[in-house]
Amino acid sequence: MKLKLLQLIAPTPAQETQVYINGVAHPYSYAWVFKTGAMKKIATYADSIGPSLAMLFSTNSTPNNIKTSSLTAEAHRANLAVHP
Repeated sequence: MKLKLLQLIAPTPAQETQVYINGVAHPYSYAWVFKTGAMKKIATYADSIGPSLAMLFSTNSTPNNIKTSSLTAEAHRANLAVHP
C-alpha cells in the first residue's frame, strides 16, 4: 500500500522525542535537519515534513520583519510539503 508519510520534527529543548540508550531516555536532537542535504534525505522516505511552527522562523525575526529559516526553502527544493 502506498501512503503519504509526514516526518514530524520538534525542537530538541521541547524534549518531545526521546531516544533510548541503554534503557535511558535522552532528548532526540533534530539539529541535523538544518544541515545541507537533510531535506533530500527525508525526501527519500517522506512526502512532507511537520516541523514545530517556531522552527520555520529565523531567531532574528520580529513581528514587523518576519524571516523564515532555511528549513522551508530546503524542504520545497526537495519537493516536500511543509505542514507546521
